[in-house]
Amino acid sequence: MAVVIDPKKYVIGAADVYYRPVGGSGEWTPIGATIGDVTFRVNQSRFNPSDEFNGVLEAIREMDYVSRQSAECEFQMPELAGEKLALAILGAVVTTSTPTDAGWSTTLAAAATAGATSITVAAATGITVGDIAHIDTGTASEYRVIDKITGTTLVFRDPLLQSHASGATVAKATADGKTEITPGNQRRMPLTAYHDFVLVAQSPTDYYELYLYNAISTTEQAEITFGNEAVAAITVTLATRRNGLDPASPSWRLRVPA
Repeated sequence: MAVVIDPKKYVIGAADVYYRPVGGSGEWTPIGATIGDVTFRVNQSRFNPSDEFNGVLEAIREMDYVSRQSAECEFQMPELAGEKLALAILGAVVTTSTPTDAGWSTTLAAAATAGATSITVAAATGITVGDIAHIDTGTASEYRVIDKITGTTLVFRDPLLQSHASGATVAKATADGKTEITPGNQRRMPLTAYHDFVLVAQSPTDYYELYLYNAISTTEQAEITFGNEAVAAITVTLATRRNGLDPASPSWRLRVPA
C-alpha cells in the first residue's frame, strides 16, 4: 500500500542550527535557534542532449536525461555575534583584539559612578587623546577611548557601565577586547568559507534532521537592529556546493521520523 504523505506533518517549525568544517567528524558548533519555519528547497536541473554527451556517457534517448541536483534552505536568525555573524554575511572578516596594559598607569583620584562620561585621575602624564583607558580590574574592569583631556580629567564618548572606587587603577591598554566585523573584498569565497550544516527540529515524538554538505551561506540583505532584540533578525540562505571530484558524495540529506 502506498504511503500517504501529509504535508502538514513536515511543517516542523523552528530549528536549531549547527555547523562544522566540511567533511568533519568532530563536534558540531551551535549557532542558535531560527525564528519561525525553515524553508527547504531542492533545485534540480535537467537537460537532454543528443545521442552522446561529450563522448563519455552512453546514449541518451527519449525521456532519459542528465540531471544535477542541489539544495538550499532559508531561515531567519536572531542576533548573531562574532564568527556566527560572519557565517551569514558572506565574506565578512572577524577579528577579536586581546587587550594588555602597556604604557602609562595611574589611579582614580575620586570615585566614578556608572553613567559618568569622565573620570579624574591622580596624574595625566603621558596620557593622550585616543588612548584606550583600562579602568579597574576583575569584574569591574571596563575600557574606554579617551575623547578629551582637561587637566587630570579624562572625558569619554561613552558613559561608564559600572561604578569605580577612588584609588582604582587606570592604565593604557593596547586594545579594548571587542570583536570587529568588516566586509571582505574577495571576488570568490575560499574553500574555508564552506561548512557542513545541520538543522535539527523537534517533533512531539522525535527529531527532524536536515543536513547540507559543503554549503555556504548568503544573505540578500542583513538588517541589524540595535536596542530591540525582539525584532533583531537576519535572513540566511544556505546552499550546497557539489564536489566535482566526488560526484557520489551527497549534497543534502533529510532524516524524518518513521
